[in-house]
Amino acid sequence: MYQLLIVDDEALAIRGIELGVKWDKIGISTVYKASNIRQAKEVFKSHAVDIMLCDIEMPQGNGLDLLKWVREYYPGTESIILTCHADFSYAKKALQLGSLDYVLKALTYDELEKVIVKAIQKIKKDQKLLEYSQFGELWCKNQPLLVEQFWLDIISGKIPANDDEICRAAAERDIAFSAEMKIWPVLINIIPQKPGQLDITDKILINEIKSSFIEIYRNEIMGQIIKKDKDNILYILQTEQTQKLELNVFVEKCKELITGFKKNYSCNLYFYIGSEIKACGLAEMTARLYDMEKNNVALKNEIFFIDNKPKQFTGFSLPDMNLWSSMISEKEYSLFIKEVTKYFDNLVRDGNIDSNVLTQFHQDFLQMVYSSLKQKKIQAHMLLTDAFSINLIDRATKSVSDMLIWIKHVIARIQEDTLNNEESLTIIEKVKRYIAIHISDNPTREDLAKYVYLNPDYLSRLFKKETGITMISYCQNVRLLYIKDLLLKTDMSIGKIATQLGYSNFSHFTRSFKELTGISPTEFRSNNKGDIKNIL
Repeated sequence: MYQLLIVDDEALAIRGIELGVKWDKIGISTVYKASNIRQAKEVFKSHAVDIMLCDIEMPQGNGLDLLKWVREYYPGTESIILTCHADFSYAKKALQLGSLDYVLKALTYDELEKVIVKAIQKIKKDQKLLEYSQFGELWCKNQPLLVEQFWLDIISGKIPANDDEICRAAAERDIAFSAEMKIWPVLINIIPQKPGQLDITDKILINEIKSSFIEIYRNEIMGQIIKKDKDNILYILQTEQTQKLELNVFVEKCKELITGFKKNYSCNLYFYIGSEIKACGLAEMTARLYDMEKNNVALKNEIFFIDNKPKQFTGFSLPDMNLWSSMISEKEYSLFIKEVTKYFDNLVRDGNIDSNVLTQFHQDFLQMVYSSLKQKKIQAHMLLTDAFSINLIDRATKSVSDMLIWIKHVIARIQEDTLNNEESLTIIEKVKRYIAIHISDNPTREDLAKYVYLNPDYLSRLFKKETGITMISYCQNVRLLYIKDLLLKTDMSIGKIATQLGYSNFSHFTRSFKELTGISPTEFRSNNKGDIKNIL
């Protein structure tokens, strides 16, 4: 049901229309009345008006002025102009202002009903067009996601791996697809050159790859990123039966991307290229590509082909962990690192390493490390549970290089903590060393007290008595020096520094730094870059 407003300065005219028209019959539930423009505007502000019947000539304003106002502020209202004079100039002006019709007051009630019904039909039509328009806009916006989900459902097996089922699923989702379409899946592995630091967002990464491949094929061959996870992008090229993928051209573009990403974003790309298949073979081919990526722990090459036969193992043995444990116990840290590096160099040279070998080594190494820590009376959870250490251990089994980075980190932490546990160190010296090692974790008073097995209040009094400042102030000073060091000695963005130090947001970090130094982190970096002495 719709609501209608009659605007006329003649009360009898309004009354006649009100009584003469069969409102229920034509779908009007409410009829509002106004004798001038001011009253009409009040009705609009208070009620939803679908249709307006308006006289042109009124003493307190021209009906055309009201029509213009309605068009501007209530464009969804359909307007019908009523007049006693058949003046063409009025009619022309009314139609220009968006009036649905221009009729004489002399028309019958039946004729007026038809005009109102015409207005209702136009409202219904406009509403449908709006719904279709909104649906179309939403569909276009979500179409890439629908296509992506289509391919993901093939890979996961939700769509059975046969031509008929895939064609049926494509038709149901209104996705352009042919059973003769050829697919080239490509798995792209992204590894930052610095542990835990990737100087590129997912959006930039995806756009760079998309634009590079589009540049090769223009509109001749379709490309689609169908999956992005932490380290990988799964990309597929789609060709019709009559088209052919020039693999050598594609490989050259991959090489350009590898070079560009190393230079511009400090990350390495590794490409695992499948062979030409139909869509029904995509799930099996994708699983093989992920298996290749998982087992490429040596990272010797940057472009791999699915048809290349993997090198057969000639046999390997895990190292003598007892010997390595003795090296750690005797503080032969440099010799230990040398032996570990030599072990992995030999495995990589002989091709005797994959993810299973690396995982077995990782488990044995952890066992050896924990045993060594126990002998040194070092608590593992105090040494290796900070965010940076956790990130390194999560990546350790990804590649030989990641494993070596993590091992060197563990040995450095053991070396540092061994110094902390020397009997000659006082309690306050131990606390200071702990603060220095864990400053990025923002240790609390309770953390420090727990480390030296003392009551927090007692430790605080003891610390101030021996140093002259509170533990909180000391931590704040060390933390500030650490921040300055990161600002001047690294190229890390200020946002990443804030995140590494545990700040909830960039603004909080900037505000805290300025309160302590009087300038922002950006100003400090700009003013002191190149003068490392200023951090002291």
